[in-house]
Amino acid sequence: MAEDDRTCPRRARLVRKFARNRIDGLLVTRMPNVTYLSGFRGEDSCLLVTPAETFLLTDSRYAEQAGQETRGSKVVIRKKGMMRLAYALNNGLNLIVLDKAVERLLAYRQTKKRNKEAGGLLIGHHLLGEDHLVVDQITEPTRWDKRFRSFFFRSNKHNRLVYKVWCDSDRTETLIGLWHTHPEPVPTPSDVDFEDWRKTLFHGDYVGDFLVFMIIGTEQIRVWRGDRNAQFHEFVKAINIAEGC
Repeated sequence: MAEDDRTCPRRARLVRKFARNRIDGLLVTRMPNVTYLSGFRGEDSCLLVTPAETFLLTDSRYAEQAGQETRGSKVVIRKKGMMRLAYALNNGLNLIVLDKAVERLLAYRQTKKRNKEAGGLLIGHHLLGEDHLVVDQITEPTRWDKRFRSFFFRSNKHNRLVYKVWCDSDRTETLIGLWHTHPEPVPTPSDVDFEDWRKTLFHGDYVGDFLVFMIIGTEQIRVWRGDRNAQFHEFVKAINIAEGC
């Protein structure tokens, strides 16, 4: 069945609202809404609508069906083993870290005594759909940073890298927060960590009223939300997503 012709105007009306409301995109995860905007009637899928393009993310079971039922949306088939992380706050805010970013973050875990602390910035989108933050890339340690077993100094090079991404993405990719590692299974923020986070919240240049702060331990990843008053609330890990949206 070809895509219902009404879905293209629906997406067009939605995209026209993005600029007025300063929205970068919409992540649609509820299947009735995915069908409404794309025509796709399968399951276990999601739709990412941006001003430039629309992506339907599904798995190999629905590859043929997605091709038949959608038009005007790029169909992306998930690979087995794709790892995503999802976290939630009790105020409804959701944080999703996509697979490529997760892969790079896990590469810096301090699982051996010779591993030095690492850190950088989280980059992604503020999406309207169900109050999602999506992290799709990170900055990684540079030669201008200082790295020791239990200390990491983040150079200004990271800020310049984020600014370049922001410009190259037509101002849709922005700073979401900070990340660094700890050589412990369940990481706990130190006084130095909190001081760095407060400094960033008070003096940093970022979109919105808060940033996300992530610590990668050897066994767990913990995440906090910090607002402009330096009040911190920990995210609850909602799900480890190996396959799914």
